[in-house]
Amino acid sequence: MITIKVDSARLTQKLGRMINKGLTIDLSKQINDSAGIVIKDIKEGVASGEDINEIPFEPLHPKTIEMKEKRGMPMPNAPLIGTGMMSGALGGATGAYLKKRATVQSPVAKVSAPTKKAPYGIFHQEGAEIPVTAKSRAFLRSQNFNLLATTTKLKIPQREWFGISKVAQLQIMKNLNLYISRMLRGRR
Repeated sequence: MITIKVDSARLTQKLGRMINKGLTIDLSKQINDSAGIVIKDIKEGVASGEDINEIPFEPLHPKTIEMKEKRGMPMPNAPLIGTGMMSGALGGATGAYLKKRATVQSPVAKVSAPTKKAPYGIFHQEGAEIPVTAKSRAFLRSQNFNLLATTTKLKIPQREWFGISKVAQLQIMKNLNLYISRMLRGRR
Protein backbone atom coordinates (compact mmCIF):
# COMPACT_ATOMS: atom_id res chain seq x y z
CA MET A 1 0.00 0.00 0.00
CA ILE A 2 1.37 3.40 -0.97
CA THR A 3 0.45 6.41 1.18
CA ILE A 4 0.86 10.05 0.18
CA LYS A 5 0.96 12.84 2.77
CA VAL A 6 -0.51 16.08 1.50
CA ASP A 7 -2.34 19.15 2.78
CA SER A 8 -5.79 17.91 1.72
CA ALA A 9 -7.50 21.30 2.20
CA ARG A 10 -5.02 23.05 -0.13
CA LEU A 11 -5.10 20.21 -2.63
CA THR A 12 -8.91 20.11 -2.67
CA GLN A 13 -9.04 23.88 -3.16
CA LYS A 14 -6.44 23.75 -5.96
CA LEU A 15 -8.13 20.82 -7.72
CA GLY A 16 -11.52 22.54 -7.37
CA ARG A 17 -10.18 25.66 -9.08
CA MET A 18 -8.65 23.57 -11.85
CA ILE A 19 -11.90 21.70 -12.46
CA ASN A 20 -13.95 24.96 -12.39
CA LYS A 21 -11.65 26.36 -15.08
CA GLY A 22 -12.34 23.26 -17.18
CA LEU A 23 -8.82 21.87 -16.76
CA THR A 24 -8.33 18.14 -16.54
CA ILE A 25 -6.17 16.53 -13.93
CA ASP A 26 -3.74 14.29 -15.74
CA LEU A 27 -1.49 12.03 -13.69
CA SER A 28 -0.75 9.67 -16.60
CA LYS A 29 2.88 10.83 -16.91
CA GLN A 30 3.49 10.24 -13.20
CA ILE A 31 1.78 6.83 -13.37
CA ASN A 32 3.83 5.78 -16.41
CA ASP A 33 7.03 7.06 -14.77
CA SER A 34 6.13 4.99 -11.69
CA ALA A 35 5.67 1.89 -13.87
CA GLY A 36 9.10 2.56 -15.39
CA ILE A 37 10.63 2.66 -11.92
CA VAL A 38 9.07 -0.73 -11.12
CA ILE A 39 10.33 -2.27 -14.38
CA LYS A 40 13.87 -0.98 -13.85
CA ASP A 41 13.84 -2.19 -10.25
CA ILE A 42 12.70 -5.71 -11.25
CA LYS A 43 15.49 -6.02 -13.83
CA GLU A 44 18.16 -4.66 -11.49
CA GLY A 45 16.98 -6.90 -8.63
CA VAL A 46 17.26 -10.07 -10.71
CA ALA A 47 20.62 -8.97 -12.13
CA SER A 48 21.95 -8.44 -8.59
CA GLY A 49 20.51 -11.75 -7.36
CA GLU A 50 17.95 -10.30 -4.95
CA ASP A 51 14.18 -10.62 -4.66
CA ILE A 52 11.80 -7.67 -4.31
CA ASN A 53 12.39 -7.74 -0.53
CA GLU A 54 16.16 -7.37 -1.07
CA ILE A 55 16.79 -10.95 0.09
CA PRO A 56 19.39 -12.92 -1.89
CA PHE A 57 17.99 -15.69 -4.06
CA GLU A 58 18.56 -19.24 -2.91
CA PRO A 59 21.63 -20.53 -4.82
CA LEU A 60 21.18 -22.89 -7.73
CA HIS A 61 21.76 -26.62 -7.41
CA PRO A 62 25.26 -27.56 -8.72
CA LYS A 63 23.68 -29.73 -11.46
CA THR A 64 21.57 -26.77 -12.60
CA ILE A 65 24.71 -24.67 -12.91
CA GLU A 66 26.37 -27.49 -14.87
CA MET A 67 23.37 -27.69 -17.25
CA LYS A 68 23.42 -23.91 -17.78
CA GLU A 69 27.17 -24.03 -18.52
CA LYS A 70 26.62 -26.78 -21.12
CA ARG A 71 23.98 -24.64 -22.82
CA GLY A 72 26.40 -21.72 -22.97
CA MET A 73 24.34 -19.41 -20.80
CA PRO A 74 26.23 -16.22 -19.92
CA MET A 75 25.66 -16.35 -16.13
CA PRO A 76 25.29 -20.03 -15.17
CA ASN A 77 25.53 -19.40 -11.40
CA ALA A 78 22.79 -16.76 -11.40
CA PRO A 79 19.23 -17.77 -10.48
CA LEU A 80 16.54 -16.52 -12.89
CA ILE A 81 19.05 -15.61 -15.58
CA GLY A 82 19.35 -18.02 -18.47
CA THR A 83 18.63 -16.36 -21.76
CA GLY A 84 17.42 -13.11 -20.14
CA MET A 85 14.00 -13.42 -21.80
CA MET A 86 12.01 -13.83 -18.57
CA SER A 87 13.47 -11.16 -16.31
CA GLY A 88 15.32 -8.87 -18.70
CA ALA A 89 18.31 -8.93 -16.37
CA LEU A 90 20.75 -9.14 -19.30
CA GLY A 91 19.48 -5.85 -20.73
CA GLY A 92 17.73 -5.11 -23.97
CA ALA A 93 14.00 -5.08 -24.61
CA THR A 94 13.25 -8.32 -22.77
CA GLY A 95 11.78 -9.05 -19.37
CA ALA A 96 9.23 -7.01 -17.47
CA TYR A 97 7.61 -4.38 -19.68
CA LEU A 98 4.88 -1.75 -19.75
CA LYS A 99 1.92 -3.66 -21.19
CA LYS A 100 -0.51 -0.75 -20.98
CA ARG A 101 0.32 2.95 -20.67
CA ALA A 102 -1.78 5.22 -18.51
CA THR A 103 -3.73 7.95 -20.33
CA VAL A 104 -6.00 10.79 -19.21
CA GLN A 105 -9.04 8.64 -19.99
CA SER A 106 -7.61 5.48 -18.38
CA PRO A 107 -5.16 6.42 -15.60
CA VAL A 108 -3.85 2.88 -15.09
CA ALA A 109 -0.52 1.46 -16.23
CA LYS A 110 0.02 -2.30 -16.36
CA VAL A 111 3.43 -3.88 -15.90
CA SER A 112 3.73 -7.43 -17.17
CA ALA A 113 6.22 -10.25 -17.40
CA PRO A 114 6.69 -11.89 -20.81
CA THR A 115 3.96 -14.45 -21.40
CA LYS A 116 6.33 -16.63 -23.44
CA LYS A 117 8.24 -17.44 -20.24
CA ALA A 118 5.22 -17.27 -17.92
CA PRO A 119 5.43 -20.84 -16.51
CA TYR A 120 9.08 -20.34 -15.50
CA GLY A 121 8.31 -16.96 -13.96
CA ILE A 122 5.38 -18.32 -11.96
CA PHE A 123 7.35 -21.36 -10.73
CA HIS A 124 10.07 -19.08 -9.40
CA GLN A 125 7.73 -16.38 -8.08
CA GLU A 126 5.69 -18.82 -6.02
CA GLY A 127 8.05 -21.77 -5.65
CA ALA A 128 6.98 -25.18 -6.89
CA GLU A 129 7.22 -28.89 -6.45
CA ILE A 130 7.20 -30.57 -9.83
CA PRO A 131 6.37 -34.27 -10.04
CA VAL A 132 9.04 -36.37 -11.73
CA THR A 133 7.60 -38.24 -14.69
CA ALA A 134 9.27 -40.83 -16.89
CA LYS A 135 9.64 -38.14 -19.57
CA SER A 136 11.22 -35.57 -17.22
CA ARG A 137 13.50 -38.24 -15.73
CA ALA A 138 14.69 -39.19 -19.24
CA PHE A 139 15.29 -35.54 -20.16
CA LEU A 140 17.29 -34.89 -16.98
CA ARG A 141 19.32 -38.06 -17.59
CA SER A 142 20.11 -36.77 -21.12
CA GLN A 143 21.46 -33.61 -19.43
CA ASN A 144 23.68 -35.74 -17.14
CA PHE A 145 21.40 -34.97 -14.19
CA ASN A 146 20.70 -38.43 -12.83
CA LEU A 147 18.00 -38.56 -10.19
CA LEU A 148 17.81 -41.12 -7.44
CA ALA A 149 15.20 -43.78 -8.14
CA THR A 150 13.34 -42.62 -5.02
CA THR A 151 13.08 -38.99 -6.24
CA THR A 152 9.44 -38.22 -7.00
CA LYS A 153 9.47 -34.38 -6.96
CA LEU A 154 11.81 -31.56 -7.87
CA LYS A 155 11.65 -28.47 -5.67
CA ILE A 156 12.01 -25.01 -7.14
CA PRO A 157 12.53 -22.56 -4.27
CA GLN A 158 10.48 -19.38 -4.13
CA ARG A 159 12.35 -16.46 -5.66
CA GLU A 160 9.97 -13.51 -5.52
CA TRP A 161 11.36 -11.55 -8.45
CA PHE A 162 8.26 -9.78 -9.79
CA GLY A 163 6.57 -7.03 -7.80
CA ILE A 164 7.10 -3.62 -6.24
CA SER A 165 10.03 -3.41 -3.86
CA LYS A 166 10.30 -0.99 -0.95
CA VAL A 167 13.08 0.82 -2.86
CA ALA A 168 10.76 1.34 -5.86
CA GLN A 169 7.89 2.42 -3.58
CA LEU A 170 10.08 5.06 -1.92
CA GLN A 171 11.21 6.46 -5.29
CA ILE A 172 7.63 6.54 -6.58
CA MET A 173 6.42 8.31 -3.41
CA LYS A 174 9.22 10.84 -3.63
CA ASN A 175 8.34 11.63 -7.26
CA LEU A 176 4.59 11.89 -6.55
CA ASN A 177 5.15 14.10 -3.51
CA LEU A 178 7.34 16.44 -5.59
CA TYR A 179 4.70 16.60 -8.32
CA ILE A 180 1.88 17.34 -5.85
CA SER A 181 4.01 20.00 -4.13
CA ARG A 182 4.69 21.69 -7.51
CA MET A 183 1.00 21.48 -8.38
CA LEU A 184 0.03 23.13 -5.08
CA ARG A 185 2.45 25.97 -5.85
CA GLY A 186 0.82 26.44 -9.27
CA ARG A 187 3.52 24.68 -11.32
CA ARG A 188 3.35 21.33 -13.04
